[in-house]
Amino acid sequence: MKKLLSILGIGIFVTGTSTASYPILSSISQNFRINENIKILKVSEIKQNLQEQLNNTFKNEEDVVKLIKTNNIKGIEYSAQMRPINDGLHFGLRTFNIIVKITDFSLYQWENSDKPDMLLTMTAFIDERIEISTNLIQQELNKRYENKIFDSEIKAQREILLNNEIITGANVIYVEPTNAIKPEDSKIYQQKYNVKVSLDDKYKWDIQQQSTEGLYIKTNIDERNKIDSESIKNEIKEKLNLNNKHYETISEATNELKNVDFTLKNDVEIINVKPLSNITKIDTKQISLSYDLKLKEPKKNKWVDETVDDINAEVSVAIDSRNEVDLNKVNSEINTYIQAKQFKSVEEALNYTKEYKNLPEEIIFDSVTSTSTTIFGNADLTIKLKIKDSNKAKWSDNTTETKTITIQAKIDGRSIVDLNKVNSEINTYIQAKQFKSVEEALNYTKEYKNLPEEIIFDSVTSTSTTIFGNADLTIKLKIKDSNKAKWSDNTTETKTITIQAKIDGRSIVDLNKVNSEINTYIQAKQFKSVEEALNYTKEYKNLPEEIIFDSVTSTSTTIFGNADLTIKLKIKDSNKAKWSDNTTETKTITIQAKIDGRISIKTDLIVTDLGYFAWKETEAQQTIKNKILEKNANLKIDEIELTEITNKSAKVNVNQNSSIYFVESLIISFERDVRVALATHVNKTNIGQIQTTRDKINLNLLKALVINNPNLNTNEIEILNINYSDENNCKFDLSVKKDSKVYFETKMALTFTLKKIDIIASINSTSKTIMIEKVETLEDAYNYFKSGKDPQFNNLYQWDDVEIVEWVNGSSSSYPEWYSGYYVIKVKKDSFYYKNGGQSKLYLRRKY
Repeated sequence: MKKLLSILGIGIFVTGTSTASYPILSSISQNFRINENIKILKVSEIKQNLQEQLNNTFKNEEDVVKLIKTNNIKGIEYSAQMRPINDGLHFGLRTFNIIVKITDFSLYQWENSDKPDMLLTMTAFIDERIEISTNLIQQELNKRYENKIFDSEIKAQREILLNNEIITGANVIYVEPTNAIKPEDSKIYQQKYNVKVSLDDKYKWDIQQQSTEGLYIKTNIDERNKIDSESIKNEIKEKLNLNNKHYETISEATNELKNVDFTLKNDVEIINVKPLSNITKIDTKQISLSYDLKLKEPKKNKWVDETVDDINAEVSVAIDSRNEVDLNKVNSEINTYIQAKQFKSVEEALNYTKEYKNLPEEIIFDSVTSTSTTIFGNADLTIKLKIKDSNKAKWSDNTTETKTITIQAKIDGRSIVDLNKVNSEINTYIQAKQFKSVEEALNYTKEYKNLPEEIIFDSVTSTSTTIFGNADLTIKLKIKDSNKAKWSDNTTETKTITIQAKIDGRSIVDLNKVNSEINTYIQAKQFKSVEEALNYTKEYKNLPEEIIFDSVTSTSTTIFGNADLTIKLKIKDSNKAKWSDNTTETKTITIQAKIDGRISIKTDLIVTDLGYFAWKETEAQQTIKNKILEKNANLKIDEIELTEITNKSAKVNVNQNSSIYFVESLIISFERDVRVALATHVNKTNIGQIQTTRDKINLNLLKALVINNPNLNTNEIEILNINYSDENNCKFDLSVKKDSKVYFETKMALTFTLKKIDIIASINSTSKTIMIEKVETLEDAYNYFKSGKDPQFNNLYQWDDVEIVEWVNGSSSSYPEWYSGYYVIKVKKDSFYYKNGGQSKLYLRRKY
């Protein structure tokens, strides 16, 4: 770096770009004269010298500023300041404003200016990034992975990429498997991965490169299959006990276990099967079988706990050798026996069942009953079957309790009604006449007199509303008594037949009149939008009752002017009405509606009280707009601007070119959140010594708080969690009340000291007299003194902090109704006011 003195020796110095204009020396001032001892400074030479100094890379702005200041010499002073940047980078060219100031005009003069200061703009490369060593990265990779074991190469790569931050600022971005040290026929081996690492923009390598080559990870891969022994145990248990299976002998159970077929039988074998107990009884008994699970190929498989040792297990099975009775078979055989016959009555069916001779010898009928009273149909017979001896036999479900089965017996005997014949006769009756209405047809049908005596009309109805055409009449025919008659299809349910009746009669709708009336209705109003006009049209109530709107639409997007509305009108029921041109198809008419689409901003800006919230001064406009939109979701926020913003209100102005709202203004209100931290007003957290009683502790703490912290607003806080276990170091929490508008919601821990005093040893109040009936007991006396009913005793003690433990009689006075003596007053153990252990005597007279 060139030194300033050498530059001055040749009469030059350098500047950067300058916005000023520098006139020639002779035009600066007529009184200006150049002394031959004065050095002339040239901007170009100073700029060249500074540029050479700034060609290095600097760690920060301060280093550049310090370098520029090293050029200071007598008569010339240098200063520099970096211009603000916002590119978000931690390195790059930065622009500096450099001021070269002549402080002694007897030594120096600018070549083309008589001003002392010259502003130069120059650049320097600043790199604030932190260096990271590749050796450190490799060490961290080795420490993290060289002793880890993964199930597969894919899982290893996934782990590396999911946890890719090696140290702060360095991240793995690419993983490529390379060499694997893999013994033959082994699924356990070491795998090497080449990795690429990139750095965050705050960091750089300690060598000149953007990414690193040669970094690697070595880790261990164990690809053996994991086998869940618990799953195998559960599968074996389930298969051995499928459907509550019972084995006749232990040998049968052990053989079943040895040969049980389970999912992983090709990889695991069952060995060392043996019973853990023995039985001789004929009835059911649970026993446990012991066995070992052994891996057939430990080189290919392992247990889920990473071991390969044999695993011992137990399974419980049931042993039972009793005769088994198949209830389903018995049920089927009895059912076959009963279904083969049709009975005249339920009683006949019951007696026939009781005569059944083919029951297995191990069971008997316990009962055969029925609650059915049917004459025709199926009657449920309830049959209870009982095991004779539960020690010799059991049901196939391994139970011995009495079983109940239900068998249906067929009962019948009724007269027959031919439905087709009835249908034909009614149809002939109705088709012989034409009706003016469906109602007339229904009434005529109900008057039919020739139904068979076993049936009646259940109902005669129609859903048809036709005025012209055929109307379906739905006729339901009902058997009077299903136990005495049936239909020809052997059913007794109510039957439905449909007969067509001929109906005629329709009204006429005048389309031109309807068009005119709708046009008059729409032309009487101006609409804010096409949509409003469409909705208003749909609300038209004076259509003839025979027609409806099929659709009301418009392709117009106009905001001002006339919009064509396309209206389709539909006959509700072509059987009841027709158009005046004798057609019934849907008709289309076109009506023009007058549209003026602008609205008042008050339509969308409904909520003008935005409530309580905070903002930064620089963000007031956008924050308040966001809050307006939060409260008024329909408002078009780009159509407004805010002015006259205060902490309480702002003026909303509609943009002059708005096509949505009328140009107008309105005032919105709010309350700015100006809360401060509680610690701002609580400077002293130790509020000193307090003398208080228990019931006034909160009041006295508040007083002490205000004395020590006079700016504190006590209406906004509350005292919680007072801890006075150590009277010399008492504690409590000062908490901000919910919804406080003065302080942010928080808590502070404060301390204080309790000041206790000695209780007065004795008080002579023998001049004071109380009535005996008021103080018969010590408790009466205490309550009387504490109540404040007798002012002469109010201020003798802090009554909440003492208790009366004894009355001691003194000498009798000359007045027989008086007794002198004293009460023994003792300090309570939890007293705040008095020191512990103190006692006092209260002398007085008691009078009957």
